[in-house]
Amino acid sequence: MFGPLAQAFQAVNRDKLIQKAKFALNCFVMFLFLLAIPIAYRIYIELSAPQAANGLVWIDSIKIIALYICIASTLVLLGLGMYYFRLKHLLLELEENAELGRDMARVMFPYYRQELQEIRHKIKTATTINQDEAQGFATIVKTLLPVAQMLLKKDANMIKWGMQGLNLYKSFSGFFKK
Repeated sequence: MFGPLAQAFQAVNRDKLIQKAKFALNCFVMFLFLLAIPIAYRIYIELSAPQAANGLVWIDSIKIIALYICIASTLVLLGLGMYYFRLKHLLLELEENAELGRDMARVMFPYYRQELQEIRHKIKTATTINQDEAQGFATIVKTLLPVAQMLLKKDANMIKWGMQGLNLYKSFSGFFKK
């Protein structure tokens, strides 16, 4: 039912994304280490050789930090320039998938709205609860509890989610079809 929309979310490979995030974090740590070397050297010169010191350690440190920021921003912009066409293609693909999802939502929302109105009408017209309806409601609550537990545990097993969702759908459809 949500084939193309689901494909948009499958386009993001979680493992590859985590791997790239770790690489970026390692690069950032290396950048900080490389930044610390000249600053530490400048402070060492200031403290060890008073005749070579000019008393402007903090200004020199700020100059070093500004130089490193300029170098890093230059490298980032060069990387964006090199990967411009790949990024453009990826963004266009994601935009197409988002438009498809929007169009599907426009088509499906009236149907869902009608279903909700029917459910609301059934709830409003139901003044007494007989034994059958109470049993159906108890079944819904029983099938809803495992879903809530999985949600609280942040369970990532898609098979369990699918089975619980199917059970929940069956109990809901059985309850509201009566």
